Amino acid sequence: MKIGEVFKSSYEALKANKVRTLLTSLGLVIGNASVILVVTISLTSTEFILDQIKGIGSNVVWAYFEAGSRDSEQSEADFVKLTDVEAVRTRLADRIVAVTATMSSNNSLVIDGKPQDTSVLGVDEYYPKVRNLILLSGRYFDAEEVKQRTKVTMLTEPLALLLYGSNQAAVGKLLKVKDHQFVVIGVFRERVQSFGLSELAERAMVVPITVLRYYNRVERIDPKPHPDLRADPRSGDCPCHQRHRHHEYHVGDGD
Repeated sequence: MKIGEVFKSSYEALKANKVRTLLTSLGLVIGNASVILVVTISLTSTEFILDQIKGIGSNVVWAYFEAGSRDSEQSEADFVKLTDVEAVRTRLADRIVAVTATMSSNNSLVIDGKPQDTSVLGVDEYYPKVRNLILLSGRYFDAEEVKQRTKVTMLTEPLALLLYGSNQAAVGKLLKVKDHQFVVIGVFRERVQSFGLSELAERAMVVPITVLRYYNRVERIDPKPHPDLRADPRSGDCPCHQRHRHHEYHVGDGD
């Protein structure tokens, strides 16, 4: 049978069964479109989830002191100190992107005529880089301000809006923290919302850790290892299990 006769026979069959032809064509179109749509949604969702994880920090390592039991004796030397942060920074050197320390406390602010507890977080100049923060107005404090214990503070966006109405209006204002007047120098937000489940509360103030250290002990070291970091967990160079100075760090994945 010639090719021309095949096409002619097929055309006559399709012409004789118009409804069947229409339904078959419609099924092919809907089927192919459905497959393309499902694949597209799947790929887009995967990229979105990966971006969210990267925004929080997919290569963040957390280190903190944890006593063996509630009844265990805890001395001042047991808690992580700023000197320990420097020891980690020196030991790992260029194998990590940054190391920062956080220290949390509470402060009472008058909001809508009522005193309310607000989270106060002490950090250093490396914290924005470790936590992938987004600056909305103003600036971050620098190393010199941390070293000089300058009384400056940065606010999370919800707190700035609640107190001053806008991010820009908050910059330059005076705010009382721990019986001291602090100048608001910036407003920021997390790259990915943690909804208060991280060390950074929704309504929080961030101040130099050198100022807040006189009120609290350093609670946590947040090393952020370089993506190319590779180490044997059994060796002393692995940030997942290190002994620095006078106590042992148990570091887990920050994700």
